[in-house]
Amino acid sequence: FMPDHGNIKDATRPAWRSLGVNATIGAGTDRFPFPQRPQRVPPQTRYARSGNVSVAYQVSGTGPGDLLYCAGWLSHLELAWEQPDLARFFNRLASFSRLIRFDRRGMGLSDRDISATTTLEQRAEDIGAVLNAAKSPRTAILAASEGCFMATMFAATFPERVSGLILYGGFARASWAPDYSW
Repeated sequence: FMPDHGNIKDATRPAWRSLGVNATIGAGTDRFPFPQRPQRVPPQTRYARSGNVSVAYQVSGTGPGDLLYCAGWLSHLELAWEQPDLARFFNRLASFSRLIRFDRRGMGLSDRDISATTTLEQRAEDIGAVLNAAKSPRTAILAASEGCFMATMFAATFPERVSGLILYGGFARASWAPDYSW
């Protein structure tokens, strides 16, 4: 998910600037401009109930607005803090927001005993359950890769709960189709 460390594309410069990141990094730079100190102790992991599933989530930061992060294909709330690049990224997001992260059902610390066919609507309901448990009536959503599916479904279903939607590396389909080439 992390952008290329040495080449932030021109099209993404305004988005990164809005997050307070120096978007003038040139080729050859080997450090991404987030704070260098990872969080020492991960935030407390809590659980939201969504139907018959418990969804793990964490809240960090005390910024004026809420920001929900929807991870891509894999996530683990606590192990992510052991990865220095991810820890810096999450700390940076938490420096200007109240960051809410979660492991979607079947991943990380969330319940594994789930149906083989989890619908997109159920995943959107899981986001709502996490936001309710975190007492977040309205949030901006930052989604990466596969997380973009559920984030856009939630935003379309509950527009009154979403103040903004930021999609990174999303795609229109997850499989080939005659009208959708790779």
